Amino acid sequence: MKLRLFSRVAVLCSAILHVACFTSTSSVTPSIHSEHDKDLAIWFAPGITEVCLHLKGESGAATVRFELLDNTDKVIADAERTAPLRGDTHLTARLPVDPSSLDDVTREALKWERLRYTLTAEGKTRIETVSVVDAMPDLFALHLTAPDRVEAGTQYRVTAHTSSPAGDGDAYGVTVIAVLKTDDAILSQSELKTDENGTASFAIPLKTDSARDARLVLNAFKEGAFETQMINVQIEPMPSISITTDKPLY
Repeated sequence: MKLRLFSRVAVLCSAILHVACFTSTSSVTPSIHSEHDKDLAIWFAPGITEVCLHLKGESGAATVRFELLDNTDKVIADAERTAPLRGDTHLTARLPVDPSSLDDVTREALKWERLRYTLTAEGKTRIETVSVVDAMPDLFALHLTAPDRVEAGTQYRVTAHTSSPAGDGDAYGVTVIAVLKTDDAILSQSELKTDENGTASFAIPLKTDSARDARLVLNAFKEGAFETQMINVQIEPMPSISITTDKPLY
C-alpha cells in the first residue's frame, strides 16, 4: 500500500513538474533577432526591444553591457550579458523598453537616440557608440494621410502608406497601429497590416460627444524596424438647429 501511494505521488509530482516547465517555456516571448550584417543591431516590436553584438574571430569569456542613451548621455535603459566567445558569436540581450507604451514624444525621438556597448574580454575593454537608426537592420518609411479636422459622430478616415526608405518601392506586411487619443484617454485603437501596395486604410468611428482636441498616432512595426507619425486633430461637434417659437408648428 505504501509503495502504491508513493508511486502515485511520484507520478503526480512528475506531471505537475512537466506542466510547470511547459508553462514557463511557452510564456517566454519569442526572440525578434534576425540575420543581419551589422556589428551592433537593435530591433523593436510591441513590448520588446532586443539588441545584438556580433563578434568575429574572438574567443574566451566576455561580458557586454548595452546602454540606450538620450541626447544628453543619460542612460534610458541597459542590459548585460556574459557568454563565451567562439569565433563567430552573437551576444543578444533585451532592453527594458516597450516602444508601444512610451509617450508620443519619447517614441518619436527613440530612433534618433544612441546605443552604446561596453565589451570586456581577456582583460581588455572596448566601448563603441552608434545611433539607433544606424543599428536598425531593416528600415521603411511611414506616411500618414488624414484630415486635421473631423466631425463628431462620423467616421474618421485615415490612410497609412509604407515604403522603402528611398521611396522607390512599397513596403507590405507592415503592422500599423492607429491610436486616436486625448491627453487623458484613448478614444480608439485599431491595427491593420499594409497590403501589397503598402497601404492600410482605417475608418475610426467617432462618438457624438467626442472630445474636441485629440491626437492621432500611427505606430508601425516590421521585422524589428519601427516608425511613428502623429498629427493633432480637431473634432468639431455635430451641427444642430434650435427653433424657438411662440406659435404651433404644422
